[in-house]
Amino acid sequence: MDFNILKGYKYFFIFFIPSLLFCDKIYVANSGSATVSVISSSTDIVIATIPVGPGTRDIKCSHNANRVWATNANSNTVSVINPVSYVVTNTISGFNCPDGLDFSLSDDTCYIANLAADNIAVTNANSFTILTTIPTSSDPVNPNTLPNGMYSYVPCQSSNKVTVINLSTNSVLTNISVGGVPQEVAFSGDKAYVSNYSSDNLSVIQTSTHTVTGNITTGDGPVGICATSDGSKIIVTNMNEGSISIIDPTGDTVITKITVGQQPRGVTTTSDGEKAYVTNCSNNTVSVIDLLSYTVITTIPVGNSPDGIDCLPKSGGINEKECFESYIQCVPNLFCNRTKIQYSIFKESYIKLSIYNSIGEVVAILVNKIQKAGRYSIIWEPRDCRCGIYFYKFQINNQYKRGKMIFIK
Repeated sequence: MDFNILKGYKYFFIFFIPSLLFCDKIYVANSGSATVSVISSSTDIVIATIPVGPGTRDIKCSHNANRVWATNANSNTVSVINPVSYVVTNTISGFNCPDGLDFSLSDDTCYIANLAADNIAVTNANSFTILTTIPTSSDPVNPNTLPNGMYSYVPCQSSNKVTVINLSTNSVLTNISVGGVPQEVAFSGDKAYVSNYSSDNLSVIQTSTHTVTGNITTGDGPVGICATSDGSKIIVTNMNEGSISIIDPTGDTVITKITVGQQPRGVTTTSDGEKAYVTNCSNNTVSVIDLLSYTVITTIPVGNSPDGIDCLPKSGGINEKECFESYIQCVPNLFCNRTKIQYSIFKESYIKLSIYNSIGEVVAILVNKIQKAGRYSIIWEPRDCRCGIYFYKFQINNQYKRGKMIFIK
């Protein structure tokens, strides 16, 4: 591209379009093509495809939406993805057929199931180092942390048990006997729901006592399971019959079944609980389900053999009121020597303004302090930086906005 053509455009503003900014991103692990697909929930189209390692099994987004990790079973690695630039910034080795994974509530630790080693690798999410391993029952697959952050439930498919780990001591509290070949677990209120692939049901566990209180018949071969953010619905994929079951946790009853693609595996929902996304392994697609009308509204082509899936909440959990009353823009956005970043905040807040390069490295921190309500501007001069695309991350307390700018010479 001839950037000389663009040099006359000195004032190219970034404005945040609500339909694009205020939407979740759906991350899909494509195990057959060693890629991750990123879907915009506002348009239901793939907006990025990220190469990762072979045998990509599962993918998880951190609670603060700053981290996205994917397990690569065939290379015994985990890929760390930058959710701003959509590139792999780190590859962590030392695992043994890593399967499912989950972040602690603080997002400082990631718990990764080593399927072939019968343990959980406790991994520091900041230094990307394995701190210790916790033995589990045989063939652990998809750990999930209780909403209180105290315990992790780990389905172990060969032993028909769920290993309960005390996260404060990194030790096993107990093992719960469930149905045949348990796969995943989801939580609603004080109950856990475990999908049992060969039993065609869910085990219902009282989390205060870690005991099974009942079972729910679903469909043929339940695998993936998740709860809406408010816990009002449980969605489970029935892999052998190409359907999902919607469960009401208040009465532990199946509300309806919905036909999707062939061999549905993973499932996640948007942060508002209005849509579900299901990976169809044999079709290389993702089905999008309206959870209000219980209908499939579209089908999205992705990579080969999609498996794990997770939702990155809208713009890092950004508050819509703060985003409309606080703004940021670059003048100019396409610049040669320097650019002015202007922003306003409507109340006293902690502000951090960081600049990242295209591989997710921080190249500058322009603001890092509490500021009063008002309008501000700051000049960025990338004297030691190469030409190319850069991203800014504008943090307001624990909320985020992100944007792109282009540096040319």
